[in-house]
Amino acid sequence: MSDSPSPPLARICTLLSCCGVAAFVLICGAAQFVRGDLDWVAAPLSYYLLGPFGTAVIAAYFALSVGLVALGFGFRFALAAPARSAAPVLLFAVAG
Repeated sequence: MSDSPSPPLARICTLLSCCGVAAFVLICGAAQFVRGDLDWVAAPLSYYLLGPFGTAVIAAYFALSVGLVALGFGFRFALAAPARSAAPVLLFAVAG
């Protein structure tokens, strides 16, 4: 590894993170419109995991988890080599 930060890898991780968040927002937003049996104001998002389109909402949560781990790697790659640590990756992986 070199001592300089790796912006291309950081950009790839940023893009992957943004795609994970966008997938989560789009899928969960669509599930709220498609599921007429649940009140989108009163029902928590966990209610959408069961029933129709539940697997899509579960996949959206997995996409969000991948986005969080990518965000941790992006922080790691954005730092110079002496400042790099496994802490950001581990913290975002645990959160994901």
